[in-house]
Amino acid sequence: MYVGGETGELYALDAETGERLWQQNVNGEILAKPLVDAGMVIVNTSRGELVALDAESGEPQWSNANDVPNLSLRGESAPVTVSGGVFWGMANGRLGAAMIETGRSIWQIPISTPKGATEIDRLVDVDATPVIDGDRLYAVGYNGQLVSIDLRSGKAAWKRDFSSANDFIAAGNSLYLIDDKDNIVALDARNGLEKWRNSELAYRILTAPAASDGYLVVGDSQGYLHWLDPETGDFVAQQSLEGEGIAVAPVQTDNGYIVITRDGQLRKLAID
Repeated sequence: MYVGGETGELYALDAETGERLWQQNVNGEILAKPLVDAGMVIVNTSRGELVALDAESGEPQWSNANDVPNLSLRGESAPVTVSGGVFWGMANGRLGAAMIETGRSIWQIPISTPKGATEIDRLVDVDATPVIDGDRLYAVGYNGQLVSIDLRSGKAAWKRDFSSANDFIAAGNSLYLIDDKDNIVALDARNGLEKWRNSELAYRILTAPAASDGYLVVGDSQGYLHWLDPETGDFVAQQSLEGEGIAVAPVQTDNGYIVITRDGQLRKLAID
């Protein structure tokens, strides 16, 4: 198990005992989930550097550095991997691809382009974790686009104007996203056309969506979980956690689900 945080330290812990096996400083905050593959643990840091460490010893293997704008959103894209490549979003509005064994860059694709008069207007972070589904990779940027990339050619199959810094999911032929105004949106993964939009939770600071028992689930800053029909976007149920804001998408277990609240509590809830 690998854990990082604001101090720039990455820790390897024994999953059974919690004993620290090693720690390594990566010279940047770790705000996204580490990737473990090919005998390495790979992290995307706040300094714009993708760093690979040996999973057993913590020894550095390679790094891939990129420019970071003067002003960016607080958050980073978690790296993902498929077919010997690693893919991640950058604060400069690009999606990067590199060889997982060496860190050598393969390509960078612009997802968001800076525009506007102020630095806030020009924020272009790609903080959402890319989603791989079959032979397609999907990525979305803040003040940018949602892009479908053919993994065989590395070329965009389609692009749609969209703005989000939240993680999103693919299920069946649909993509489920939260936009920058906290609208919940379903899009056709084959062409990017909108299927439905639910705007009733606008500006409630929603979590990323999660799929649970055939429903779409999101949490909000007021401490509610909302269950939606994935085909229509209609509400099916709501559940209150007594006012505790929910920080991340709920994680389903065999007999319930786990949520993390904004005051740092880890809570397991049963499904009736």
